[in-house]
Amino acid sequence: MLRSAAVAVALTTVLLGGCADGAGGRLICAYHPGGDAASSAAPYRADYALYQEGAGGRQDDRPLLWRGLAPREAVGFEKGAGGLMAVAGADRIPLAEAAYRWRSTPETEPSGADLALHEAGTAVTTAARFCGGLALGVVLLPVIVLWRIPVSPFPF
Repeated sequence: MLRSAAVAVALTTVLLGGCADGAGGRLICAYHPGGDAASSAAPYRADYALYQEGAGGRQDDRPLLWRGLAPREAVGFEKGAGGLMAVAGADRIPLAEAAYRWRSTPETEPSGADLALHEAGTAVTTAARFCGGLALGVVLLPVIVLWRIPVSPFPF
């Protein structure tokens, strides 16, 4: 009984793994023919791979491009006079009109404690920016209001 359960779990894992797309990693940006070309900022230091979507919506397992990017560098697509371009940092690579996806590579993206530390750092930075802006507003508002009130040079 135990052996058949183990075989069933192994078979299910293999079958479900075959249903997933071939490339791992986090989806960063996608382009579909006729759609808008968009770019976003790389969320963390990692290698990013560009994949072309094949027939039937299946993604090719081999990347067309592979670029190492720092956090907040541009990754995505743009359209210009020369047609569709893949954007990777300062690089602009011409592409034929087709469906594409930028993904982070699983080998280089942070995981476990590194990912938790990255996400916590992002949350703390966002909270600090909000609190700093709020504190600046609280300090500057009375100064601006007092600056606008005319004060007589004669105290009588």
